[in-house]
Amino acid sequence: MNGLFDKNYKPNSKVEFLPTESVSEQKGKLGKIISDIPLSVNGDYYLIEAQISDDLEIALRAFQYAFALAKNNKAVSKDGSVIQLELPEPRIIYFENINKTPDIVTLKIKYPKGEFSYEIPTFKVLENPVSEFEKRRLDLLLPFYLLKFRKELKKKNVSSEKRKELANEMSVLISDIDRILEKHSKEKLISQEDVSLLIHELSRMHYELYDGYKEFKEVNMTLMEKVKTHHKEFEKRGEKRGALKVLKLVEKGYKPAEIKKMVLV
Repeated sequence: MNGLFDKNYKPNSKVEFLPTESVSEQKGKLGKIISDIPLSVNGDYYLIEAQISDDLEIALRAFQYAFALAKNNKAVSKDGSVIQLELPEPRIIYFENINKTPDIVTLKIKYPKGEFSYEIPTFKVLENPVSEFEKRRLDLLLPFYLLKFRKELKKKNVSSEKRKELANEMSVLISDIDRILEKHSKEKLISQEDVSLLIHELSRMHYELYDGYKEFKEVNMTLMEKVKTHHKEFEKRGEKRGALKVLKLVEKGYKPAEIKKMVLV
């Protein structure tokens, strides 16, 4: 949230994920609209929408979601003459985009005595260097950086030599991502469990996107080895935590049968 919205929330901030579904009237009928991530941090409202590629109506849909969220948290004056709506601060994440994707998409609403512009900043994943993710601590978005070579490989007449070149770039990219995750883990900015999950997502996405290209096989095998290593570390930490939990229960005087039930829950 800090990296995406340029905020400075503390790690112990109160985060509440809000309902993603709401009902809206569409063409005379009630219909369900579903937003991506509406949430509040210390009482401040936010809306995050994610797009694979450009969508000409994303500003309209984002406003619909924001308006539905604001209605659920409306404030009414004592005499009922004023209703106040607080629209969430929005962001649109583009995982892939074209050169024409704007930095801000705007929905302009005109009314008899003026107009209102609902501006939504965009964050374009592939237009940012990996170092920017490191700086902003946007670790959760790093797996989507693997989309970087998808369109290039789908072009006609891409030679094997070109695919090898892209595979080498991918290898460097993954090493850089791995370095960032390990660095942030050592700095206690993310947990080792987070690192394990993100490495697993990197491997899964790489397999889904590039398994059909023989030039990328070696990169995929390297990723799989990383997943196995992190998985073993994760298991060891889980076993250690489990053993400590049992010791604490013994110290508290619980019987073996009681401990077995509590540990296996």
